[in-house]
Amino acid sequence: MTADPANQKLRRGLVITDINLGRALVLSGDFQGGLASNRKALAICEALVAENPSSADYRRLLANTWQNDGDYRAILHDVDGALQSFRRKLAFDEQALAEDPDNAVARMDVAYTRARMGDLLAKSGNYDEALSNYRKALAQQQKLGMESSVNLSARFSALMTRGGIAEMQARLGQHAAAIADSARAIELLEGIAADPASGARSSLRGQVYMRVAAAYAVLGDSAMVGAEERRQHRRTACEMYARSLGIWQDMQKRGILTAEDTAKPQEVARAIARC
Repeated sequence: MTADPANQKLRRGLVITDINLGRALVLSGDFQGGLASNRKALAICEALVAENPSSADYRRLLANTWQNDGDYRAILHDVDGALQSFRRKLAFDEQALAEDPDNAVARMDVAYTRARMGDLLAKSGNYDEALSNYRKALAQQQKLGMESSVNLSARFSALMTRGGIAEMQARLGQHAAAIADSARAIELLEGIAADPASGARSSLRGQVYMRVAAAYAVLGDSAMVGAEERRQHRRTACEMYARSLGIWQDMQKRGILTAEDTAKPQEVARAIARC
């Protein structure tokens, strides 16, 4: 690129190289290195978009680079920084969907971004806004038919969103709705055959159980219901956590637990101990 710094094709290629290097570093556990490599890609990609503001290709590439930035910051517990990155991504996603409302990829991008923002807002304790983002994500996912899709990754993503909705409803005192969405998430989850050899699918299954368990744990601590109902909710939470723990432990034995999920077994074990 030094021989032809204005060559946009070469610069785009360098963006892809830096993105892929960042992902490889994150998968190896070097989250700071991954973030730094992705930031190099961001700088080049922002310049490309500034030079070509009408290019849908460059805009989506920049949006996905902001997604990586947000995901990596979330792993590093920089919730505020991650939220800022996803808000930047959302602006590009919504622009793409507005320009082409029938574009399934643009709709899926909006759904992913809204769901991740829901995750981050939930972590920061902003339950109302988290619930709003989860609902907007699920609305897009349902338009795409993701809860019944043959694409299992898409189905798991929709179940994760529904689980997030259930937990936020529980935290906001919307008990009946939380129970209904929790039950629906588990019903849909049990319609997907387990695939223990797949690290990605096992991880998603374990996370869905964790989300539903978290919703029931909140219900189990609620002063708005009777003692027996609280005990039942706690028992259900423990059962869901136990199912999740079994998945994480099996992944450990198989050697397919990723760096991002490495703390999940201990996290779930602590949750079970609180039951």
